[in-house]
Amino acid sequence: MLQAHGFPALARWIGFASIVFATGHRGVPEASARTWRVTPDHHGDAPTIAAALDSAQTGDAVALAPGTYSWTSEAARLPSMLRLPPGITLRGEAGAALTILDGESQGRILECVDVGDAAIIEHLTFANGFAPPERFGPSMRASAVGPDDSHGGAIDIRGASAPTVRHCVFRDNRANKGRSTGGAIAGAAARIQDCDFVGNYAGVQGFTNGQGGAIFCGTTAVEHCTFRDNHVWGWQSASGGAIRCGSASIVDCQFDANGAACPGGPAGGAISAAGLPVIERCVFRDNFTDAHYFHADGGAVDAGAGTVRDCLFLRNVATCRSGPGRGGALTGTEITVTGCVFAGNIARRTVPLGAGLGGAIFVRFASTIEHCTLVANSGATPDGTGGIHCEETAAVRAVVFVQTAPGQACSGDITWTCCDLWGNALGDARCGTDGGGNFSADPQFCADPLTAGEVSVRTTSPCLILGAAPCNQVGAGAGACTASALESRTWSSIKRRYR
Repeated sequence: MLQAHGFPALARWIGFASIVFATGHRGVPEASARTWRVTPDHHGDAPTIAAALDSAQTGDAVALAPGTYSWTSEAARLPSMLRLPPGITLRGEAGAALTILDGESQGRILECVDVGDAAIIEHLTFANGFAPPERFGPSMRASAVGPDDSHGGAIDIRGASAPTVRHCVFRDNRANKGRSTGGAIAGAAARIQDCDFVGNYAGVQGFTNGQGGAIFCGTTAVEHCTFRDNHVWGWQSASGGAIRCGSASIVDCQFDANGAACPGGPAGGAISAAGLPVIERCVFRDNFTDAHYFHADGGAVDAGAGTVRDCLFLRNVATCRSGPGRGGALTGTEITVTGCVFAGNIARRTVPLGAGLGGAIFVRFASTIEHCTLVANSGATPDGTGGIHCEETAAVRAVVFVQTAPGQACSGDITWTCCDLWGNALGDARCGTDGGGNFSADPQFCADPLTAGEVSVRTTSPCLILGAAPCNQVGAGAGACTASALESRTWSSIKRRYR
């Protein structure tokens, strides 16, 4: 839609448009891709981004010169500042830091309806987008509960769409009406790569329930992204402080200080997944769930029936004021957890201080946990469970449990094989069934895992010697050192150990 609002380049644009209408095509051969350049002063190939997108055809690119493009400068109207056509690339010429799309908290920034899988969005910052109530959208989506639902504060992806979003920054976007999904991005399918999500919200106040503070998705692939201070809030429920997904793939991402809070039953301070997610080589630090009643699940992750591999969980917390926190780091229905490190995670009741269930892990049904290291996780009180709590059954193989305090190392019907329980506050007894090959000995970490971030063990460790076939190595740390002084490490260097 061409919008005439007195821009300096309007006369030139009208002249170009008259050629288009007179010749019956857009002035270029249909087989030739074209780049439409837009500038903040409206002196580009089109006066606004919206005008360039209107003129672009499949295969074209719209390139934005450095600067800020706002709801006001685009003369935008609800529901969205921009609408992406099929097969178009929208990009910032100088990178996300210098190319900003500012929704000014007036409406959504970008709408992607039936754009296919060739559309690309890259090198842009999306700031201050606000998802309007669904009644302002182009159509009611099948999943909408009511006309006041809100979806995708920065980008809303719907219909036959699976765009690629890469090298972008999303900050201070929000959805806050009815069922609020995706403070930054909402959509069933996409590929999201090398993006940063900071301070996005789904559900802020009032009668709203937030899902996915940064991203609400189905089968989306999320790769090499960072998530910090994203949150969901709900009047009745809230899930996925950073991501709420179905069977997504989430790989090589970092999650810091994301959270989910509501009166009863929040899930997944960083990630809440309802399907079969695959979560690999991710770092989760200082994420939380917080409830008033019932329980709070998964301070970092509520993984459904998925797979969690080679991840680090540090200082995540699940708290409830009058019920138990469950899974300070991780909860799951039927999950497989392999090669992960859990350090300093907490599950607790807060008013008054009471027991939590699984400072590190809480599982509901048959699950498998193997080759993991659990260090100094807490169930808040001596009658809590600091390590693993299972509601039904679990198989735990080649796992190291050390320094659990306060609380028991485990609770529930667990079958233990080739595990090392050592130095736990209430003793090193195993709950459930002894599957053989278990022992209690100092694992001989190279350095204190909580102060130096080191989970490798000395070459003399019983986790290597006693963990011989059929158990192989016990725990997540490789035999990579001899006796040495503590060495400070960054979390990025720790993360690389599990690639």
